[in-house]
Amino acid sequence: MILLPLVLGSGLAAAAIVDDFASIPRGALSASPAPGEPLTGLAQVTPPTGEGDTVGWDGSLNVGASKTDGNADVENYSVTLDAVKEVDIHRFNAFAGWFYAATEGVRTQRRAIGSVKYDQFFAEKTYFWANTFAETNEQALVDLRWSAGGGLGHQFRDDATWSISAEVGLAYFDERFDTGEEDNYLAARGAWKGRFVANEQLTFRHTGEVYPSLEDSDDVYGRATTAADVKLTDRMNASAQWLFVWDNTPAANQDRIDNLYLLTIGWTF
Repeated sequence: MILLPLVLGSGLAAAAIVDDFASIPRGALSASPAPGEPLTGLAQVTPPTGEGDTVGWDGSLNVGASKTDGNADVENYSVTLDAVKEVDIHRFNAFAGWFYAATEGVRTQRRAIGSVKYDQFFAEKTYFWANTFAETNEQALVDLRWSAGGGLGHQFRDDATWSISAEVGLAYFDERFDTGEEDNYLAARGAWKGRFVANEQLTFRHTGEVYPSLEDSDDVYGRATTAADVKLTDRMNASAQWLFVWDNTPAANQDRIDNLYLLTIGWTF
């Protein structure tokens, strides 16, 4: 099961590498030099002028809910927020998710996750990154799992049809379970992110990251999100999402894999 999200991410990256030698501008990251100035391999950066610059946050808020009563008493709720802000050579990313389910008044799922990441481009397509994330999962007995790290990333494609990037680096990783067990270690971090705009109404997204321990090869954590977004109006979309989590060393008697499937309505901003 862990191979499918990894293959999806690898396939997107491979598609981008074919066209990597093409020059793809990054908007504000590629300013034209003044007459007489030499060209350099690094991006020429100009301060935002307000007109045409991305100075606000772009993203979406997605909500899913269902409830039945009578012969069956079941309720499910989910909220996810995904946002990005770009200013000159700086890019800020934020994600948050909350998921809840109950059957016959008994809670069957309560989990939450949040992450923030900062990118700074030092070349047209290459950047430094720093990130942190934290999550909790009651049914997996995860009291708190968190990580913080940094490294290098590369934007293979970033145009109207494709957006594909990959990252590598190091991270400190810590997880504490409700059983009292706790594990922390230095890990490598590999991540990928892809978006494909099939047409004006349909967009596919895939993101993932994996944290293999550099101290114990058995300790591996990874997660991936695969989604299809259908545009309903200029500001509203419907999404089908698959959230996949792999923990190779879970709490005692718990599964290594968690899958969550969502149908949501979202609003873009």
